[in-house]
Amino acid sequence: MIIKKFNLDVCLVIPLTARPKKGKYYFSIGKIADRDATAVLSQIRFIDRKRLANKITMLDTKIFKELIREITRANLETL
Repeated sequence: MIIKKFNLDVCLVIPLTARPKKGKYYFSIGKIADRDATAVLSQIRFIDRKRLANKITMLDTKIFKELIREITRANLETL
């Protein structure tokens, strides 16, 4: 999932898994492409746009804001 685009070549992403997971480094997103999706907050990273294959969907604004809050919370707890 793309969190922020910095320029035409680089973006900040967070990987998703279809396995239901619980804990402070996981955030349940809901259904994406008819599968339950969970964001893995501990694996946030920068990638080149060439690694992106296709756009599947866009998240609801409310869920996206909750995800950003969870990323911030998880990051502050590791400091």
